[in-house]
Amino acid sequence: MLGAIAGDIIGSVYEQYPVKKKEFPLFQPRCCFTDDTVLTIGIAKAILEDRKYVKAVWETGRKYPDAGYGGTFIRWFHSNEPEPYNSWGNGAAMRVSPVGFAFDTVDTLNKVSIKFLPHQTIFADIVVHTVTRICRQNPTISQHLPL
Repeated sequence: MLGAIAGDIIGSVYEQYPVKKKEFPLFQPRCCFTDDTVLTIGIAKAILEDRKYVKAVWETGRKYPDAGYGGTFIRWFHSNEPEPYNSWGNGAAMRVSPVGFAFDTVDTLNKVSIKFLPHQTIFADIVVHTVTRICRQNPTISQHLPL
């Protein structure tokens, strides 16, 4: 989760202007957390407090209204009753890192799946969960990854 948040902050200044090289300044004066950090924390809160994920994400998002959400998400968290909507779901895989630490099996993703996400996003969540779990169980695996 710390890596996801650090990556979000480091990458915040490059979101509109991507870099194609491996060497670049990490923390710059304009770096800041974004919606991905806020919603990662929302997922972690739901896990730690054994709460409904949708409610925790909704409440956490509302505390940081200027974090860079998309328009549909903004309308969702401003609603009084958060209901499923046709989310693009492209940010979800960046926000599920707490799931890989909290649960040991892919079956538990049924418990944590946020029902308004499209199937491809739930698949991405499973991939992120599985990779996180594998790395937790095999700390030296990063030596074998093509980074």
